Amino acid sequence: MEKAAVLVICLAMVFAVGTAMEAVGSDAGGELCVPLGSLTLRPPEGADAQRSEVEFPHGLHFNYSCRECHHNWEGTAENLNCMTSGCHDLVEAPRDNPDQSILFYKNAFHELCIGCHKGIKAENRQLEMSGKILKDKLPNSGPTSCKECHPEY
Repeated sequence: MEKAAVLVICLAMVFAVGTAMEAVGSDAGGELCVPLGSLTLRPPEGADAQRSEVEFPHGLHFNYSCRECHHNWEGTAENLNCMTSGCHDLVEAPRDNPDQSILFYKNAFHELCIGCHKGIKAENRQLEMSGKILKDKLPNSGPTSCKECHPEY
């Protein structure tokens, strides 16, 4: 493909993403800000971090609904960080109430992220074993091991 064609396609994609972001909504007349690149995920203040921070490629997850991860977001107001908004902000796993274990920030991320990645991996395995002729490449399942997310283990 010619360089000019690639440039036109890239510019069209940037325009499409920008237009889609405007269409999502705004808060009190302001613009909704959606991070396009990577986000650094850190434990909440006061947590005893046992692993390195995680670089989360937010922009690679735009083929999913925002509500897949941001389950309490209504789509118009600012989407707050889960670990600072009273959602998944416990700095220790609750020992006396296992029903609240998802409120522990680490459990929430691990269940959501690793659970989704393992689900994609299982779907890929099923498709590979089905004997079907696949015309498209199977999606990358994403990391499922500690060192894949926490490189400075």
